[in-house]
Amino acid sequence: MTRYGTPIAVAYLLIALVSIGAGAQAASEGAAKFVQDMGNQVVSIVAAEDLSADSRKDALDTVLREGVGIESISAYVVAGEWSKATDDERARFQDVFSDYLVAAYLRLVTEAGPTSFAVTSTKDRGEGRSAVATHIENTSGAPLNLSWIVSGDGGNYEITDVMVEGVSQAKTYREEFAGVAASKGVDGLTNALERQVKRRK
Repeated sequence: MTRYGTPIAVAYLLIALVSIGAGAQAASEGAAKFVQDMGNQVVSIVAAEDLSADSRKDALDTVLREGVGIESISAYVVAGEWSKATDDERARFQDVFSDYLVAAYLRLVTEAGPTSFAVTSTKDRGEGRSAVATHIENTSGAPLNLSWIVSGDGGNYEITDVMVEGVSQAKTYREEFAGVAASKGVDGLTNALERQVKRRK
């Protein structure tokens, strides 16, 4: 049994590793397509001459909200306070945090005016996550090189982080929000973000 069992076991192990590798590659390719499609939509909306400023903002708002995994990001940035929050408090935070994030990205897109968006590489990060690197040419300012952290597979993808010059934006938000969440709870943090969103409008 030992004589024949070892080669068979090795063969099964190799098959398993190949299958895992193929699955990870497929997930990374799917994540890359997801990011590229989203980028194409943004560039197309920005370039559309027949859209009013409000219509362009609404269209960009829709694309961004559909692509961002707000529940996953919310749980991460609030950290230990998330488990203490009620369902209503979590829902309210996600609504306000969505507005906060979208406002920030809308401002970035509006100021930069992207003219092209290209995926340059993808990397499997394990646990159903992929890092999708992109190069974005703009009408205003220097090109942007961003890496999008995408979670999911099988066609269900969502962005859970953006790396800007190697810096995690989710981690930055977590560090920024930690003190407020710890001292005032999730509802207190939500109130603070809501005030910021209102000032930006």
